[in-house]
Amino acid sequence: VRPDRAHERLPSVLRVLHLLFNEGYWSADGEPPIRAELCRLALGLSRSLHEAFPRDAEAAGLLALLMLHEARRAARLTASGVPVPMPEQDRARWDRDAIASATQLLDRALAAGQPGPFQVEAAIAAVHCRAAAAGATDWPEIAALYALLEGMRPTPAVRVNRAFAVGRAAGPD
Repeated sequence: VRPDRAHERLPSVLRVLHLLFNEGYWSADGEPPIRAELCRLALGLSRSLHEAFPRDAEAAGLLALLMLHEARRAARLTASGVPVPMPEQDRARWDRDAIASATQLLDRALAAGQPGPFQVEAAIAAVHCRAAAAGATDWPEIAALYALLEGMRPTPAVRVNRAFAVGRAAGPD
């Protein structure tokens, strides 16, 4: 790849890193359900990419997103390996320093005024991480962020997540 064309390929590279992290975050192979080595690999590559493209808001957004998810990894499974839904996770096990670093990175990315889907996904994750307890989650903010994300990435998964957030924010009707 010619260096002068590297930036135009960045969106594809970001998607691949996101997919790599997702495979580690909840492995399609199933055993074990979380493959921490893939998460760490995607996180390290995302850091390197952000260092190579420090002014790219989406590269920063992806890194922030991965950092926020990784910060919660310790609480995602019981000691016997059973998945723990986010509302039931012990938030004391979340890595608060990593969350603070990720949200600072996200704030700088958003300040660039070039919002993209990874920044919006990171903002959604940050809202979840900001809540002291599951019951304190700001569902109206999450619903608004999903509406923004749906405009950028109108996939069935985004639509379902938006519907869930709207239901939590405004009730089932």
